[in-house]
Amino acid sequence: MPSAPLSCPVQVSDYPKLDAKQAGHLRHFHNLVSQPDGEWHHFGSLEGQQEWDDAYRYQLATMAYAAGVAHYHRLPAMRFGFKTLMRRMIHKMLRREVWGYWFNTSLGGSLLDPDLKELRKPWIDPVINENIMYSGHLLLMTSLYAMLFDDDEFEKKGGLTFTWNPLFWGLGKEEFQYDNRSLQEVIFKQMRENDWVGVCCEPNAVFVVCNQFPIVAMRYNDVRDGTNNVEDVLKKYEASLIKKGMFAEDGLYASFFALKQRKAMPARQGAHTAWANAFMNTWNSEKVHSLYDKQVLGFLTTADGKTQLNPTGVAMAFRQLVLEGGEDPHSVETLRKAREDSSKFSFQALPFQTVSWGLFTMMLSELGKTQELNDLLDFADTHLNPTWEKGGLYYPRNDQLLDDEQNMIHVEPHSGNSGLGYARLNVPDGQKKMWEKPWTRSVLASRPWVDGLSLADGVDFLRGTWDDEAGAMIITLKAWTGSQNVSFSIRNLPKGEWAVFVNQKLKDTVTLEDGEELRVAEQVGEDEMDIIVTSTKQRCGGITYAVKCRTCTTRKVKCSFEDEVKDPRYNPYLRLRSSPSPSPVVSVDHRNTDNAHLAPISSALIPGAFDGGNVPTLLSPALAAPATASAVNEGLAKEVDSLRSRIADLEKRLSTARESHAENMDTPRSRALTSFMLPPDVGSAHQSYRPAPEISPGSISINGFPSPQGAVITDGPLKTVNNFQKDIPLDFQSQDPIARSIVTQGEAHVMFRLFFSSCHSNAPFLDVEMDSDVDRVRSTSILLFLAILSVGARFWSASSKSPCWLHPRYPELIRLLDAEVMRVTLRPGPDDQKLETVQALMLCAHWMPFDLAADRKRYRSRFSEGGAWQCLGLAIRWATFLALERSCHVPFQRPETVTRTDVRRFRTMLYLIESDHYLALSARRSSHLNPETLHAVLSTFLQGKYVQDTDIRLASLFRTAYGAHFTGCRPTTIESVEAFDKDVQLIEQHFTASPGDRSRDSLSQHFPFTSLRWYRLSYACAFLDVTDLTQRTGKALTWALEWASQILLHLSTPPSLSPPNSTNIPAQLEPDPSVVNIMSFAIDHYLVVIAYAAFFLVSSWLSNSMDLNLRPHVQQSDTPLSEDASSSLLFRLVDVAARTLEAASPPEGHLARRYSPLLRGMTDIILSGNTQAQRTNGGQNDVMTDTTANNLPDQLQSTLEGDLWEMWQQTGLDANIWPSMFDDMYDGR
Repeated sequence: MPSAPLSCPVQVSDYPKLDAKQAGHLRHFHNLVSQPDGEWHHFGSLEGQQEWDDAYRYQLATMAYAAGVAHYHRLPAMRFGFKTLMRRMIHKMLRREVWGYWFNTSLGGSLLDPDLKELRKPWIDPVINENIMYSGHLLLMTSLYAMLFDDDEFEKKGGLTFTWNPLFWGLGKEEFQYDNRSLQEVIFKQMRENDWVGVCCEPNAVFVVCNQFPIVAMRYNDVRDGTNNVEDVLKKYEASLIKKGMFAEDGLYASFFALKQRKAMPARQGAHTAWANAFMNTWNSEKVHSLYDKQVLGFLTTADGKTQLNPTGVAMAFRQLVLEGGEDPHSVETLRKAREDSSKFSFQALPFQTVSWGLFTMMLSELGKTQELNDLLDFADTHLNPTWEKGGLYYPRNDQLLDDEQNMIHVEPHSGNSGLGYARLNVPDGQKKMWEKPWTRSVLASRPWVDGLSLADGVDFLRGTWDDEAGAMIITLKAWTGSQNVSFSIRNLPKGEWAVFVNQKLKDTVTLEDGEELRVAEQVGEDEMDIIVTSTKQRCGGITYAVKCRTCTTRKVKCSFEDEVKDPRYNPYLRLRSSPSPSPVVSVDHRNTDNAHLAPISSALIPGAFDGGNVPTLLSPALAAPATASAVNEGLAKEVDSLRSRIADLEKRLSTARESHAENMDTPRSRALTSFMLPPDVGSAHQSYRPAPEISPGSISINGFPSPQGAVITDGPLKTVNNFQKDIPLDFQSQDPIARSIVTQGEAHVMFRLFFSSCHSNAPFLDVEMDSDVDRVRSTSILLFLAILSVGARFWSASSKSPCWLHPRYPELIRLLDAEVMRVTLRPGPDDQKLETVQALMLCAHWMPFDLAADRKRYRSRFSEGGAWQCLGLAIRWATFLALERSCHVPFQRPETVTRTDVRRFRTMLYLIESDHYLALSARRSSHLNPETLHAVLSTFLQGKYVQDTDIRLASLFRTAYGAHFTGCRPTTIESVEAFDKDVQLIEQHFTASPGDRSRDSLSQHFPFTSLRWYRLSYACAFLDVTDLTQRTGKALTWALEWASQILLHLSTPPSLSPPNSTNIPAQLEPDPSVVNIMSFAIDHYLVVIAYAAFFLVSSWLSNSMDLNLRPHVQQSDTPLSEDASSSLLFRLVDVAARTLEAASPPEGHLARRYSPLLRGMTDIILSGNTQAQRTNGGQNDVMTDTTANNLPDQLQSTLEGDLWEMWQQTGLDANIWPSMFDDMYDGR
């Protein structure tokens, strides 16, 4: 095993890190561009047709430039994270919503071309001519991407493709294919044609700012291509700017150059000048700095020692007062006058305020105006409503120009989303340094970097750099909410031995061969986690040729490998060896390292022990130059004894230190393999790895605190989890359906949308904001990813009402889900020990998959109540293993400490406990989870800041389950049923009276008639099952009939809490469309509720417990009933239930189609017009014996001619929920 220092030799504080606001801006960028295509939340611009300075293209481009400077200057090792982020930005940039404005803009307009008499013929291609305001940004974004990541994706033919595909107009789909270099050629061809003044943005108008971006891009492309085109271009470009008057005497750059009129139009604002300077500083820094004071006059003023930014109108008035009126630019009075005169400088043709906050701060950051920048950022943080959302920081749009103190508080999305973030992430001369020293292929190829870790993993990067001198990778991570399990690799490390430190503690040592990667896996919480990977011993050669060895660095001496490496005083690897020494001098007995001893040695071999011929200076001076042979022998004997004792002592101390280190490791003790030595990813399954020593199981830490109940006991079947790493095979195949080409990324996004828009409210235990993030879920838990996809795939074609809604590759998706469930169940790994595993199994229990029949034409659902109960049992076992039941309530005892992760865990356990009791009642099985600890802090949960729209309903469900828990879901007295009914009434009243807007919870209006009525019905039936025959016709039966009928009635009529009867409901019942929609996407058990309620009523009628209009019979009569069955209330309720399920489902691949034949069979039985009493012995007493009761299914099959019972069995419903209360149908009373 490699030797490594127990203390980290690198001081992480020596390396700068991002502050919370900088990390927040990057997170906001990620949040924005991770939205599904077509979603532009927070992007909304002042001008809706993408014509103004806050258009989508400008926001996206500034985000990309901000990410670029953050990666280059602050987090250069986080290559994968920034590449993923910027690639997503480019993807958004290529969306038609971003560039489609050009078709109309290409018509031209009189505002920028006053001589225009007729509009031009428009064209679609957004880059072929003009429109540098888009093409220039796209060129720089893709050139920057290639430079930072050495990736030629957008340099390949067709790498930049514009797809024009309006739905209802045009002549069909059109594509315009370019790549980075062909786009550059198009741009600079136009610049040449325009006498090098630049390329037009809008027709006839050449702006200075928009032409800076393609120039910077050309510089990066030159470096990659080994050319120098930009030098010649800049000479001609700068000369043309001067010749055409684009540099005005007042310092501002001209508003634009009108090509037809060959005239530079005077500047009307300063924001474009500031924007241009932020990038012109790359190639014309001296000019930019020389003009700075003239340019910012009026726009930036100082009051009370603080720099402030003024609106354009105030700034232009200020400049006039100073430049023409001779007013003092430092006087407060001048600013007051400027504010009074500002209305004179409004420009009605352009009614929008420009992007002042973002563009001026971008310039200040580039020019190194640190004080001015900090003043403006401080003002923004106190006056511009900084807002945190999903870990991201932005400044929301505010159309109000000034506050009561005349401070400018106007913010548009370009500044709020990206401009201010760019300024905070940039460094002085940030663009200039990148221009001067862009990364080359050789630089990137020689530098270690982090792979597989992105913002989608839920953690922010605060540090991420490789220190060449120290030979160390320094990484600091922080979860933006809760804790996240992350796994990533460090690539390109030199061959050798590497030590991994987490929060200054040694976690592992790894030996790498050439080309191998170092794997890291950790649970990152809301506290910062420092991860340092450093070489345990440097080598002479390769990337570490000039790097000091660690011992010399510590001793602060000049390193000399030739002289010092062979000296055991300075080289611990010669003194302490973890493997038997090749030298015969020292032979350590490794069978007993605690009492290591030296084998007999020959004194003549001592000098050879150090492989260099030099006598080690550990020997005394007398031995180094002995006087006589006897003295040598005597001295050698003493020195050998001394060395033997010292080596044994050192090895013993080292062993003790290692044991102490292992005890203090803060990873979960249940892991038998250190988190840094996970098996390689698929595709590298044959790479070797060396497992670390096994660590004995212990208590599991949840979110940084131990389980409040002590150690989690994992003996028995769950002991498998403790042993998951001992011999885990390296060829486990990834079940990622995207990587396996089962579904595309776009299809995955659609399935997630289907789930969260239509299904989630039925089982609302996921975090909508976090878990709807496809990339986050995919990277966090493949099992949860597959579970959500499998549900969404059930309703793939629901909107088209096709004969089968299942996704075409649904069976393949389910095979992957099955394989992953099997792996997690039988061979769990460390990454499975997370909340998402519990959640995935819960989804599987509520929406059980369909299997393709043998004929491959039909599908059959796996659902059964027993199967759902067993699947939920797996979720319960995992929750128990993770100590969720015993720990998830703890943070709510101190509400101020509650995190989003705490809420996610608590919400999941709420629903799991409720489901446990729900199935216990429904399937007549035992519940396993205790709701008492969660119930105690439920109100605190509902008052938190992470509450979702569905949480009030979820809490009411939980309270209902809590009420059933007191009798173990097995009431034995009529008083228990009455008390439970009263409890549910109070819960219902509390729910309907709860404050807050429940309109966003689609199931809230149906809740009293579905879940609450079902709990009452199931609870009453549980009582009727166990009570004696004398109580089966009393109040409990009456209540049960009422609740069952209300469940069915709600399928048709508006909600009514009154008991249904033949006079208060319409003669014809039609399915309620809103209920039909709910039933289309319902969990499996909702369909059972409908079938069971109908079955209960029909069975009650068959047993002669009620008539066709649901009136209970107090005394049975031998006289046949005379009701018209087809118009009876019973028939109408069961009929509307059957039609609801039929309307809610396609003919194939939907569970509702299993129950609709059952309901239709019930209506046929009703129409037959015979009660059970009439069909058995003419109503004579026929008391059922115990033997008869024990053979209930056979009796039912016989007496009902097999009809109802056979249909019940065919639907897969469990026999043990057939209520024994219907024993009395044989009683004949």
